[in-house]
Amino acid sequence: MISPGATTELFDGSVIRIGDTVLVFRPGAPVEAQWAHPGLPGGAPAVVRARRRLTSLLSDTCHFLVLGETGTGKEFVARWIAGAPETSEGAVILNCAHLQRGTARAELFGVERGAFTDAREARSGLLAEADGRTLFLDELGELEPQVQAELLRFLEDGRYRPVGGTRERQVRTRVVGATNADLDGLAAQGTFRGDLLARFRASTAEVRLPPLRDRREDLVTWARRFHEQPNPQWTAGFVECLLLYPWPTNLRGLAGAIRTLRREHPGEETLRSLHLPDPIQSHRASLRAATSSASASPPTRTSSPSAEEIAAALSAHKGNVKAAAQSLGVERRRFYRLCESMKLHPEHFRER
Repeated sequence: MISPGATTELFDGSVIRIGDTVLVFRPGAPVEAQWAHPGLPGGAPAVVRARRRLTSLLSDTCHFLVLGETGTGKEFVARWIAGAPETSEGAVILNCAHLQRGTARAELFGVERGAFTDAREARSGLLAEADGRTLFLDELGELEPQVQAELLRFLEDGRYRPVGGTRERQVRTRVVGATNADLDGLAAQGTFRGDLLARFRASTAEVRLPPLRDRREDLVTWARRFHEQPNPQWTAGFVECLLLYPWPTNLRGLAGAIRTLRREHPGEETLRSLHLPDPIQSHRASLRAATSSASASPPTRTSSPSAEEIAAALSAHKGNVKAAAQSLGVERRRFYRLCESMKLHPEHFRER
């Protein structure tokens, strides 16, 4: 909260409240909002950039990565890619985290009959199923190292060998990998192949889905979508709390908070900040306390103000030494000493 008459610098994404109106500041011209878009809805600049890039890449045939923090909407992107006409009759989706250890090779590359005890018949893998289409590998960082090596070979020339097979096969499949893991960090630790990461990046730079804190103007629309009630009545304080909270788990966290609210306050016609979970309320309170403290106590000034600056401050504050010293960031005793050395008398400014 800013004191009357005070000024503050606005940054990209700053939340501004004027009475019952809550705004998000963005420099520059507004961009188009596409809430009907199935994969990445919203109008925040970061969302628009990611959406344009995804649309461009889907019309190409290159392999690429979709990266982003947990809950940023990779599942929405996966469903969009699965149904997009650019992916040629949809995409095949695999969540690598759901694969049982030792089964990933068979799932991806297929199995020849007799390859192991239970392989009584040959079975095609997902690469064959996705021939001429797109294979979306969610949670790519969870793939076993051996499978990563074989996937790397496939990305190089489109060839692979089923488990137990003696002949190579070839398909035309575009692979899109997605993860919330730090692949560079995993590569440095040796748990993800650096050459596989480099091969994905050789085709094109990855698409990064923006976190919710970088698309605050879309947050209220997402919240209304999760609320699932027509025209919910929300106070300005309620909206302000939503916009100021950092949402570390992004859309997943927002959806959980709205579900908790609906469960604990069923039938509530007007939702206020007090209806939100304590961490969301207390975050706004802590920001206000920090802002008020900063306004009341300006940073201490190391250099001495000039006589002209001191005279101007005394004049502006009608000889009030405490207020004049604070405005210059000078401790009051030091301010008195400076006045004395410069032969400036605060009482003269009060008389004026």
